[in-house]
Amino acid sequence: MDIVGISRPIKDSLSLHDDEIASSFLTEEQLRTIDESIEKHQKAFDELQVALLALKARRNSLIPVSQIPPEILAHIFSFVQSSDPNPMICSTKQHLARATLTHVCRQWREIAVSDPSLWVSLPVRMHKWVAEILNRLEGSFHSVDAGSSEVSNPGFHLVLDNFHRLKELHLWDIDLGGQIFLQSYLPKSAPELESLKFISRPGSYNPKFPNTAFSETPQLRRLHIANCVFDWRTHNLLRCSLTHLQLYNVQVASPRLTGKQFVDILTKMPELQVLALDNFLPSRDEQNTSTWGSGNIHLRKLETLYIHSRVTEIEDFFRSVTFPSTVHATVIFHSEENPDHSNALFGIARSYSNAKLLFQSLCLNESCKGLRLGLHAQVWPDFDNMMDAFSVTALIDITFHFIDGDVTTFPKIMKDIFACGIQFRDIRRAYIYSIGDTTVLAETIGKLPGLDSIALTPFSAYHFLNTREGEDTNTLQNFFPKISSVCMFDITLVNASDAGESQGTKHWGFLLARRDLGQPIEKLIMRNCGGVDDIAINLLEDMVIHLDIDPITQMRSNTNEGAALSSDVQN
Repeated sequence: MDIVGISRPIKDSLSLHDDEIASSFLTEEQLRTIDESIEKHQKAFDELQVALLALKARRNSLIPVSQIPPEILAHIFSFVQSSDPNPMICSTKQHLARATLTHVCRQWREIAVSDPSLWVSLPVRMHKWVAEILNRLEGSFHSVDAGSSEVSNPGFHLVLDNFHRLKELHLWDIDLGGQIFLQSYLPKSAPELESLKFISRPGSYNPKFPNTAFSETPQLRRLHIANCVFDWRTHNLLRCSLTHLQLYNVQVASPRLTGKQFVDILTKMPELQVLALDNFLPSRDEQNTSTWGSGNIHLRKLETLYIHSRVTEIEDFFRSVTFPSTVHATVIFHSEENPDHSNALFGIARSYSNAKLLFQSLCLNESCKGLRLGLHAQVWPDFDNMMDAFSVTALIDITFHFIDGDVTTFPKIMKDIFACGIQFRDIRRAYIYSIGDTTVLAETIGKLPGLDSIALTPFSAYHFLNTREGEDTNTLQNFFPKISSVCMFDITLVNASDAGESQGTKHWGFLLARRDLGQPIEKLIMRNCGGVDDIAINLLEDMVIHLDIDPITQMRSNTNEGAALSSDVQN
C-alpha cells in the first residue's frame, strides 16, 4: 500500500522503526548495573543527609541563641506577640514572628510551643499560618478576632472546625452579610469558650445576634454584646454564671424584658464583677408602674457598674439591686424626661443604702447627664440637699466640661459645689470645654490643689490665652501656680507673621505670664492646630520648655491654613 506524498511503503517504514527500538534495548545485566549505581548513590545521599542534619543540630547547639536559658527565652518570647503583622493590613504572604520561632532550633521550638502567651490569637486572614498554629497546639487555643470581612475567610473556617478548642471569640463590625453567615455556620457548642464579644456595625440596621449559636457554653464568664437585636428568651447566654456582663445599645426582642425577669437573670450570676447596661434596663408599663415586683438581689462581688438609661428605670434598678459600697459606679441619665429630676435623684439615694460612692466618678458635660441634670436652674437650689442625700464627701475623678454660654449661672454653680465641702485634692487633669469668663475659670481651677495638666478646645482657648485690655497676666499666673502641661486641640492661633511679634504674643497671655515670672510651662502639646508659623514656633519655644507639635499642625502651618482664633470663636 502506497500513500500519495510518501516515497516509501508503510510496511518498510514500520520495519525500520522496529529495528531502531530493538537496538535501544539494554540487556538485563546492563539494567542491573544501573540499578546498583542508583542504590549506591541513594545510600550515599541518605548518609549525607544524616550527616548534614547532625552538623546542623551541632551548629544550632553551639550558636549563642541556643545558650540562652529557657526562663530568659520565655521572657523574650512574651514580646514577640506584638511583632505580628496587623491583620487589618497584612497580606497572606507575610509571616508571623511567633511561628518562625519554632524553626530556629529544637530548644526554641519546645519552649515556643509550650508558651501559651505566643498563641493568644489566630490571624484568620492568614489561613496558612492558622493551619500551622493549630497543628502545633495540642490543646485549646486562646482567642480569635474577626470582622465581617474575615468570617468568610478560609482561616475562619479552620477556626469553626476547631471551635471546641476556642477560649475567646471577638466578632466586631458585623454587618448583615456577616450576621447571615454566622447564623448559618456558628456551632451550638463551645465547651471551652470563656469570653464572647459580639459587636455589630452601628447604623440603621442592627443585625440579630445568632440565636442558634452558643447554646452550650458551660465555661463562659465574659459576655459583651453591642448594636444588635438580642432575644433573651431563647438564649442560654444570660443563664450562665458570668463574671462580666456588658450590653450596649442592645435591642431586646419583643416582648420586652420585665424587671422581675431581669432579677431572675442576675440571680443566676452570683459571681458578677462587672455590669454595664446601656439602654437595656427594663422600662415601666403603660401606667408608669415598675415591673420589678418585690424581689431584690445583692451582687456581693460587683466591682464596676455602668448604667445609661432613663431616670425612672435607674430608680427601679436601685430599689431592687444592691451591691458593696466599694463599687466604682458610673450612672448616666437620659435628658428627655420630667424636668424635676431632683426627686428621682433623691429617690435613688434613699433606695440605696450605700450611696456614698454611687457617684464616685462624676462628669459634668452635656453627654454625661448624671449630675448635670441637678445643675439646671429649676432644681439647683436643691443641690445641697442632693449632696447630703448621696453622702458625697470626695470625688476621685472629675472632668470639667464648662457649660457654654451660661456665664451668669456658672459662678454660682461652682461656688455652691465648693461650698458643699467636696474634696478635689485628687484631681490632676481638667478638660476646659467652654467658659466665657477668664476670672471664673481661674478661680475654679485655682481651687484644685492637685491639678497639674489642662486641655483646651477652641471654645475655651480664646478666653484662656488672650490678654484683654486692662487684664493683668499675673492674675492668671496666680491662679495656676502648678500647671506643668497644656494641651491644645483644633485651635487656630493668631498668625504671628501677619500680626507682628508683639501682637502675636498678646494672644498667649497665660504662657507669656509664666515665662515672665520665671516658671515657663514644662510641656505644650499642639494637635491639629493652625497659625503656628516659624515666628510662632520661635515664640512658643521661648515660653515653654518642651514643644510637641503634631505633623498635621505643621502641615497646616506650612500651607498658611487657618484664620485667627478670634474668627474661629465668632464662627
